[in-house]
Amino acid sequence: DIGRLVDSYATSSASKGRAWSAGITNVGEYERQRVVPRQGVSERGNLQAKRGDYEIEEIYYATSHARVGCTFPVGCITVKGKMSCTINPPWPLISEERSKTFADAFVEILKVVATEQG
Repeated sequence: DIGRLVDSYATSSASKGRAWSAGITNVGEYERQRVVPRQGVSERGNLQAKRGDYEIEEIYYATSHARVGCTFPVGCITVKGKMSCTINPPWPLISEERSKTFADAFVEILKVVATEQG
């Protein structure tokens, strides 16, 4: 099972908890997520980016380094058709320069994927 595999790498002294380069977590589209169940409310609709006078424009989120097992954890979520990503490398293990290099390469990959016909 993947949980045990990640745990074994995260606690390994040989890999120093960083067995692979990147791990991407994609929450998906915010507006397709179901609302949190509330006591006494049987119906659960989807989350909304706008409610009353308030509107969510962007959300950024990251996963914990405690048991992630990768050097560049990336958290992605889409709000109102726009994907936002948070790259959360373990500083000072990974320098700011190396982080920027990874981020630039990641953006280039996303551009290729977004423009591919298929």
